[in-house]
Formats: sequence, C-alpha cells, structure tokens
Amino acid sequence: MWNHTYCIPTHQHCDKVDDCIDKSDEEGCYYRTCLEEDHKCGSGLCIPPTKKCDGYFDCRDESDESGCNMTSCAKDKFRCNNKCIEKSHKCDHRNDCGDNSDEQECNFPACHEDQFRCANALCIPRRWHCDGHKDCPDGSDEDNCTAIACPDSKFLCPKEQRCIEKSKLCNNERDCDDGSDETTACLAVLCPSLGCEYVCRASLVGGQCYCPPGKQVSNDTRTCIDKNECEEWGHCDQHCVNTDGSYKCMCTVGFMLQDNTRVLKMPDIAGKEPEVVVNATAASGLDYHYKKDLLYWSDTETRKVYSQKLRGTGTPSETIIALTLPGSLTPGALAVDWVGDKIYVVDILGQKIDVFEILAPYHAIVLSSNITEPQDIGLDPTKGLMFVADTDRIIRANMDGTNLKALVKDVIYKASGIAVDIISQRIFWCDSLLDYIETVTYDGTGRTAIVRGSTVVPAPNRLTMFES
Repeated sequence: MWNHTYCIPTHQHCDKVDDCIDKSDEEGCYYRTCLEEDHKCGSGLCIPPTKKCDGYFDCRDESDESGCNMTSCAKDKFRCNNKCIEKSHKCDHRNDCGDNSDEQECNFPACHEDQFRCANALCIPRRWHCDGHKDCPDGSDEDNCTAIACPDSKFLCPKEQRCIEKSKLCNNERDCDDGSDETTACLAVLCPSLGCEYVCRASLVGGQCYCPPGKQVSNDTRTCIDKNECEEWGHCDQHCVNTDGSYKCMCTVGFMLQDNTRVLKMPDIAGKEPEVVVNATAASGLDYHYKKDLLYWSDTETRKVYSQKLRGTGTPSETIIALTLPGSLTPGALAVDWVGDKIYVVDILGQKIDVFEILAPYHAIVLSSNITEPQDIGLDPTKGLMFVADTDRIIRANMDGTNLKALVKDVIYKASGIAVDIISQRIFWCDSLLDYIETVTYDGTGRTAIVRGSTVVPAPNRLTMFES
C-alpha cells in the first residue's frame, strides 16, 4: 500500500490550499480575520498589507506581488536584488546573486588549525595553501604567495614554482625546468652501506634502495617484494589479476582488451549526431533502463518523474509516461534498479530517498534518518548497494536502507555528483566547492584524486561512467 507519510514546506501549512492527500495541512488552523486593508488571495486567505509587495509570494496565486514592479520570489527561495536563487545557495561560499548579497550575514564555523580559510570563508586543508593549485573558489589560497609550500611528499621546482612528487627526484630524468630535481641535494654517500638487493640511487637523504618495475621495497628498506598493482586505482579499467612482478588486465563480457593495454573498447556502433530527446521545464535527475529501453528523468518544476522509450515509435507526447509521486515530493537525482525494476528518487524537499516500483503502484521511503542533504545517488543492484552523495560525506547503505556507513568524511564539502563502476567496484564523486573528482573502493579504501583545480574542473555538478 502507499506510504502517505511525507513533508511539505512550512509556508504551505494553513494557507487554505489542500496539499496533503488527507487535507491534514489545513486542519486545526486559525486563519486571519479579513480586514478592509488586507489583501485577499485567490484561495480566500487574507494577508496584512505589510506583506503586499514585500518581495515574497505569500499567496499561492502570487496575486500579492502583482504589479509591484520588483523582483519577487517564492518563500522557499532567497531573494537577491534582481533574481531568485535556491535557499541552499545562501551562505554556500559562492557569489550566486552577483552582488554577493547571498554571502552576507553568514555564520560560518571557524577553521581548524590544519585548515586555511579562503576569502569567501571556506576552509580547505592547509597543505593546499600556496601549492600551485587554486582550491578556493575565489583563488585566494594562491594569492600573495611569495613561495610555494609543497607538502612533505613533494618537491618544489624553484623556477616554475611547481610541486612534483619526491619519487621523481634523482631518477636521472629532468622534471623541473632548471633540472633542480636532479642536482639539488642528490647524494649517494650512504649507498655502500645500505646493502640494496636491486640498486641504490642518489636521494635527498644520501641514498635510497630501489626495485625493478613490479616490485617494491619491503619494510627493511633494502629487499624487494612483489607490488600488488591491483590494489591501486588506474592500472586496469576493469578486472585486474596480480602476478609476481607484474599484473594482468582482463575485461568483462562485451568488452575487449586493445593492444594488451588498459584501454577498453566496446564493439563499434554507428555513431549519431546528438539530438534532443524531449523538452523539459527543469530536468534534474537522469538514468536509463537498458533492458526496457526506458529513459527516466525528473523535473523539479512539474515535480514528476517521466519515462520515454528511446527507440520507440510514435510522437514524443504519446510515449512519455509520468510516474505517480506523492504530492509534496520534489524529485531530484534518481537511479534505476534494473534488477528489481525500481526507481530510487532523491526527495530534494523532504531530504530523503524514496523507491518506486516501475510496474506497480508501490512506494516506500528507504532512507530518511542519518541523512542530511542528499545530492545524488548511485546503485549497484548486483550487490544490493546504494551510494549517496550527502553533501559533506559519501555514504553507502543496503538498497533497503539498512547498514548505513559513511565511506568518506574528510576533505569533502559539497559532494554534488556520484557514479558507480560496478565492474571495478569503485565509486567516483565530484565536489562542486573544492573542484575535484575522486574515487574510493566500495569499502572506502584506496582514495585517489582523479582531477583537481578550478581551472581544470570548475564547480563539477554531476558525473557518470562510460567504458573506461
């Protein structure tokens, strides 16, 4: 049976408009007695004259702002001088209004000792300050930097003020423009006493043992042991099998290995020019049910989830089908469970995750507690797992909402998109405030940065997987 427990905006309570199916939002209300100077809404609700032309729609028919010659907004929006923005954009460290009025009177928390405060009050890791990357949305972390401060794992090229990995030092390859990585403090005076199994090279500490490709230095700092490349991201696109001193990449069904490298390619399919599938008023979430050839998308304006066959016949208006949703649900991101034939929908307003049967009128709330502000969702139906970008963390739960676990909680401010690689069993997410894309395994290990920087990936919002 249907679950009728849902939330509506507080300003829709007692406004003489029935929003709840059981009309409970208009029960026990004490409506204002209409006075001569009041404005009367179309619903019969009377509002005081002070709310007439105040910049916010107090009447559901918006009649209280009619003819006011000013920018007016819905009560769940923030009003700039000349436009309306989402309330979630208020105090989000970005100048969304254009005049910075949405960033005024904000009570931002203090940064920790190991953090740097940007000019827009965002806190970033202190090691990112003056490291050559603009991590603050306003670039203030790289302003007035007389010297770049590289983290302990990196070396500063003095000429170009760029950080390189210390593993590139003293390797007989010029990585800094001036060659300082091969001349500055490269010593080998300790090599005779180290007893390296493979070879000893000059280093910043007077010498260091190295191993051949496929091997790594063991804890005794001199002997070589096998390196498990399969534990690291980036060696194979799909399946990885570790071997002694090397590794082997393998593909799942439908893919083939090209040139015995990690590049994967599906059998050629005739390409087509991009085409408009359907027009929407405010499309938000998007996913595809391959077996049923159904494209699903959500619309935050109409508050509905639609589906349409991509290769079907007939006109678009004949093939579009709307999924029945509870009246107050505002659908955002969505994900298709192609095994159980279900649609998982992020409720922007209710801050929860709902699930709907595709072939039957059944609905349930699978996640509503221990979740703050979900932005995107990804599924692995083969494992029964659900992954959610919950603003300042990445969480994993069973697809029935049980066993919730936070996979990522550090150095994450606004996770805005998430994608699931069910073959390599990794999740990828983007942060629209810190401007990066990173990845971790299903159990939260092996965190790796894919791309970072406001000039490379500015304010990423959503992402998805395609082949490799």
